[in-house]
Formats: sequence, structure tokens, C-alpha cells
Amino acid sequence: MTVQRGVLTKVTAPASAETFLRDAVTAEQAVRERTVHARPMPITGHNIAFAMSEMAGEVIDAIMRGYPEYVRNNGKRVDLELEVGDAFSQIASALITLDNERPTYHADITQYLAAKVSMALAGAQIMWQVGSGVQAKAGLQEAAAWLLELCRHLEIDPVQALTRSHEKTLCKHDRKGDDYA
Repeated sequence: MTVQRGVLTKVTAPASAETFLRDAVTAEQAVRERTVHARPMPITGHNIAFAMSEMAGEVIDAIMRGYPEYVRNNGKRVDLELEVGDAFSQIASALITLDNERPTYHADITQYLAAKVSMALAGAQIMWQVGSGVQAKAGLQEAAAWLLELCRHLEIDPVQALTRSHEKTLCKHDRKGDDYA
């Protein structure tokens, strides 16, 4: 996959998804019925989290692998179309369960905090893409604040988490013997 780079010149409203989603939900219901024995339907909040994971974890990863200048295991074959399909599948699943569940106020604080991090990061990306570095920085700072709150909730030491991440990166990519001073 080659990444199409260009300049954002005009922001338009997204195309209406109503007809597509109606068909997607119908197709997802049929697949869910056939696979219920191995793939039970998650609750709405978890379906939304899975959709976020597919989008942020898989679709964006597949897009970023198209930038050859980064070490992203670019030789790994990824199927962007399949990843997009998985994201749509989870969105459709959330729409299926949404009408059958009662919304609860912060029923799952872990999911809430993780979503706040994701929203702040998405906002930072949008601001960066439209040329507002100040707003992008504010979004990154907000994301970090929410991630610290998530760490507190999960009893994760953020310094230790970052240290372990750096150790993993150095173990994989460090040029031993080089002076990085």
C-alpha cells in the first residue's frame, strides 16, 4: 500500500452513512447468528471499544505502515480493506446491541478513561491536520492527563510503564556501541 499524501484543502461533512449502516447491521446480524457459538455478542460499550481498537489499533497501523521512512515492520503484509471491514463490523455490532441496553453513567470507568484518551488524541490529530499546533499540543497534554488518570485507576506506575516501553525499543533497535551523547 502506498500512502496518498496531499494537502487538506477543504473539510466536508462525511457522507451519509444511514443506508450503508442499515445494510451493514443486517449483514452483521446474519454473521453473528452463524457464529454465536464461537463469537458471543459483546455489550454495547465493549462493542464500541472494539470498534475504537480496530480503528486506532489496526486501520491506522495499516495506514502508517505505508510510510516507508518509519520502522513499522513495513514488510509485514497488512490488508487495509479487511481492517476497515473489521471496524465496520464492530460499529454494526454496537448498533445492534445499542437499542437493547440501557445506557449507564460511567458503568465501566476503565472504558470511559480509555475513550477520553482516544478522544483527546483524535482531537490533537485533527488540530494538527488543519494547521493548529497550539491546539494539537493542548490535545496531547489532555491525552496524557487522561492516560495518567487511567494509570491511577489501573494501579499502573506510568514511569515504570514508559521505562519498560523504552527498554523494549532499545532491546529491539539499539545500535550497541554507538555514542548517543
